[in-house]
Amino acid sequence: MSGKRDQLYLEAMRILACFFVIFNHTETEGFFLYLQQEQTSLRFWSYLLISVLCKFSVPLFFAISGALLLAKEGAIKEIWAKRIWKIAADLLLFSFGIYLWEVLRGRQVFSLRTFFIYLYAFEWNPPYWYLYAFIPFLMSLPFLRPLVKNMPDHAFYYMFGLAVFFDGILPVAEYLVWKGQITLNGNLRVGWLTSNIVLYPCLGYFLQHRVDILTCKKKILGLWALNLLTLLLTVFMTRYAAGVTGLWSEWDTQTFFNSFVLIDCATIFLTVRYLFARYKVPKAAGRLIASVGGCTFGIYLIHVHVLRKVRLSGIGDLLRETWGIDAMVTAFILCLLTMALAYIPILLLKRIPVIKRLL
Repeated sequence: MSGKRDQLYLEAMRILACFFVIFNHTETEGFFLYLQQEQTSLRFWSYLLISVLCKFSVPLFFAISGALLLAKEGAIKEIWAKRIWKIAADLLLFSFGIYLWEVLRGRQVFSLRTFFIYLYAFEWNPPYWYLYAFIPFLMSLPFLRPLVKNMPDHAFYYMFGLAVFFDGILPVAEYLVWKGQITLNGNLRVGWLTSNIVLYPCLGYFLQHRVDILTCKKKILGLWALNLLTLLLTVFMTRYAAGVTGLWSEWDTQTFFNSFVLIDCATIFLTVRYLFARYKVPKAAGRLIASVGGCTFGIYLIHVHVLRKVRLSGIGDLLRETWGIDAMVTAFILCLLTMALAYIPILLLKRIPVIKRLL
C-alpha cells in the first residue's frame, strides 16, 4: 500500500478508538447501562458485552503510536524537543483550563501552589491519565526501538503469550478456584512487560511491520473467534464475581474488563488494516477520515466537557423516551454527536500555527 493509504487506515483506527473512549465515559447513559438491566435479560448480556469490548480503545491508541514511532530513528534530544514537551504542554495547559473552570464555578480557591501539587500528584481530569502515561512511553523510545527492531517474530509471540497468561488466564483461574482470596505473588509477574507503555506499542509495531496483511485473512477470522470467546469469558467472569462478592456497582464489576484486551486490540488493528488494504476508499470519505483522524487527539482533550453538555441537553431523554430508541443506540448517537461537536472547534484551532503544534 502507498504511504497515504497506510496512514488513512491508522486515522480510521484513531477515530474508532476515540469513539469508544467517549463511550467509556458515558457512565449510566451508556457504559454502565448493563447495571440497570435484569441480569437474566438479553439486554443485560449484550450491554455488558459492549462495555467490555470498548476497552480496546486506549490500548489501540498506544498500538498506533508504537506502529509509527518505534520504526523511526531519533536522538534522545530530539524526542524531548519534538515530542515530550508537546504532551507535557498539553497536560499543563488543559489541566490549568479545567482548574480555572473549577475556580469560576466556586469549587476551588485559586492557588497556583495547589494547582501544581494536584498536577504533580493527581489528575484534574481522570481521562488525562493517558497523557501521564504517554510521557514515560516517549521517554522509553530509545530502549524500545532497538528492542523491537532486533526481536524475532517468535519473541513477539512469546511476549503476547505471557501477557495473555498473566493478565487473563491466570487471574480467571485463580478466581474460579479461590474466589479472589489467593493470588500469585506480585514478584513473579512480568508487570513491566504488560504495562500499557510497553506491551501495546510493541503490539502495534509487530502488527504494522511484521504481518503481511494481504495474506492473513484466515488469521483475522481466527482472531475474531478467539476474541469473541474471551469477551464472553470476561462477561461470564464479571457476573460470576458479582455473585461471589455480592457487589454490583459501577467500579466493583470491572475487575476482569481488561483481562484479554490484548486480543481485542490486535483483532481490531488487523481488521481495520485488512479492510483498508482490500477495499478502495472513496476520495471524499478518505478526506473526511483523514481530517477527523487528525483531530482525535484534540477531541480527546475536550471530549469529557462536550459530552457533559450533550448529556445535560436532554437529547438522550428525547431519543429514549419520546422516540423510543434503544438506550444503547442512544448512547452511540450521543457519542457521535460529542465527536462532531468537539471536532469543529479543534479543526478551527488547528488552523492557528502555535496551537496546531499542540494538537
